[in-house]
Amino acid sequence: EWSTLVVYPPNIKLSSKTDSQHIIAVATRKDGVTMDVTDQVAWSLDADTFVDWKDFVVSPKADGTSRLTASWNGMTSSCEITTANSQV
Repeated sequence: EWSTLVVYPPNIKLSSKTDSQHIIAVATRKDGVTMDVTDQVAWSLDADTFVDWKDFVVSPKADGTSRLTASWNGMTSSCEITTANSQV
């Protein structure tokens, strides 16, 4: 049985328009075994005004803060994404 779901990295700072970050979701069983479930979770981005989200990679669109949430097997986890200097 699965006990936790974690999104990595938990905090992302994108500091120029050319920055990007690959994101993964990892589930952990009660016995400690982990599994990459990145392609199985339901992803939701609370503010697509600030970041583009495609193929598990975020890149900046405008300066601001967004939260990306993963939901899987009754569990959720999220990461905060802060963008700055997105036009530079």
